[in-house]
Amino acid sequence: MSKRLLFLKFSVAWLLCCLPWASSAGNRLEVEDLCILAGQSKQVPIALINDTAFTACQMDIHLPDALSMQNANGDYAITLSSRFSSSHIITANRVSNGSIRVVIYSLSNAAISGNAGDLLYLNITALSSFNEVSQIQIDNIRFTSTNVRELVLPAVSFTAYNFALDTITTSDSCVWHGRTFYESCRYLDTLQNSSGADSIVVLKLTIPNYTISFLNYDGAILQSSLVATGDMPQYSGETPLKPATAQYSYVFSSWSPNLSPATRTATYTADFDSIVNQYVIVFADEDGTELKRDTLDYGTMPIAPEDPTKAATAQYTYAFAGWSPAIEAVSGDAIYTATYSGIVNKYLITFQLENGFVLKADSIEYGTIPAFDYEVPDSLHTAQYTYVFRGWTPDPVAVTEDAVYTAVFDSIVNQYTLTLSAENGTVSGGGTFDYGTELTITATPADGYEFTKWSDGNMDNPRTIILVENLELVAYFKKITNALDDVESSDSHVQKIYRDGHFFVIREDQVFDFTGKKVE
Repeated sequence: MSKRLLFLKFSVAWLLCCLPWASSAGNRLEVEDLCILAGQSKQVPIALINDTAFTACQMDIHLPDALSMQNANGDYAITLSSRFSSSHIITANRVSNGSIRVVIYSLSNAAISGNAGDLLYLNITALSSFNEVSQIQIDNIRFTSTNVRELVLPAVSFTAYNFALDTITTSDSCVWHGRTFYESCRYLDTLQNSSGADSIVVLKLTIPNYTISFLNYDGAILQSSLVATGDMPQYSGETPLKPATAQYSYVFSSWSPNLSPATRTATYTADFDSIVNQYVIVFADEDGTELKRDTLDYGTMPIAPEDPTKAATAQYTYAFAGWSPAIEAVSGDAIYTATYSGIVNKYLITFQLENGFVLKADSIEYGTIPAFDYEVPDSLHTAQYTYVFRGWTPDPVAVTEDAVYTAVFDSIVNQYTLTLSAENGTVSGGGTFDYGTELTITATPADGYEFTKWSDGNMDNPRTIILVENLELVAYFKKITNALDDVESSDSHVQKIYRDGHFFVIREDQVFDFTGKKVE
């Protein structure tokens, strides 16, 4: 006996998309496997496992052409389970994409009872025209409740197979009440023969193959192959790789879910162990000298060494200013370089006189050219010299160290005036002369007068003077009033002479002074 059998296998994974007030944890659909012969009708239970109290649901069912859910009246044969109250209403209509949209709701907002069990039943009929492998798909699955706006399940596909059957006697060791597996037998159903007795029917077939796919972390297909029912999938490609991030390096660890013998189309995704990356962190001085080196985990905050120092130069004294760039949690290899703030050094610059007398002393910054406009005070001049400031020795230059500059002067010899005057006589030797000039001055009396003294009391005539200041001198003379005055000028034997500041009379070869005393 040979008939067409449709083997339908439903396996629903409950994947939820969480909206603002929704949580998918603990909520899922379950659909049992279906074995159906061509021409048969079977009820497929769809179960709901839930921890949320739902009040309504919706789903779209896509059937291949050789399967139907319509009864003789043309209505869709869908039955609600006892978990729905009498107030729940079910509608089923074909929508534009050809799927059957099932909507269940309650005008009184009644909740679906319980937390597990069948939700509804699909009465599916396999038409005789169905003789291929095909799929049934349920999508647009949505649940709502009084406090959950919406829970959405992604679309799920189910594979259906068509196999030939043979009748196997009970003596066949591969049959055990029609429900025992072995390498080339799979139990599908128990049929009744014409006498009403059960005949054990098994599927004689080459074990069906399932598409088993191995995906990388990003969904990229690493390997996809057909694996016979019951065989353990084997991955034979290169070890999966996942690019490292700044924080982690990844090492392949296993497949998710764990590999299991093929019973349906399955997808396994590579899992990776994450290893925190480590990076080299270096602290260096300004000149590149390495001060500290660490290997640290990503995200660790580096600890700097003690603040380094920088030797002062003639121009600057340095203070540690920090690290460049600013220290931050480790995210890659990094070099932190010491930075310094330079304070311009100051030096003592002294301006002084030749005798060491300090005119000015200031602390002046490196590189500045010192200057001091010196005006010579009157107290510096002497009777002999007037001093004119000429500059400094050495010549001032940009500051690089402490320095002393000594004033340099031009000395000009002072001049003084000797002023001479007299009455009843004349004077000579006066004028303007350099300080310290030695002068000889002479006072010459007029006739009948003789010199007596100078105005400062000095009686020398002629007289030597060393000029050290302006000086005014008057020569004093007096009239001669003695016996010589009786000498008549008509006496041819008498002669008056003036010598060395004194008057003398010569008479008959004898010399007399102005007192009349004979001079030997």
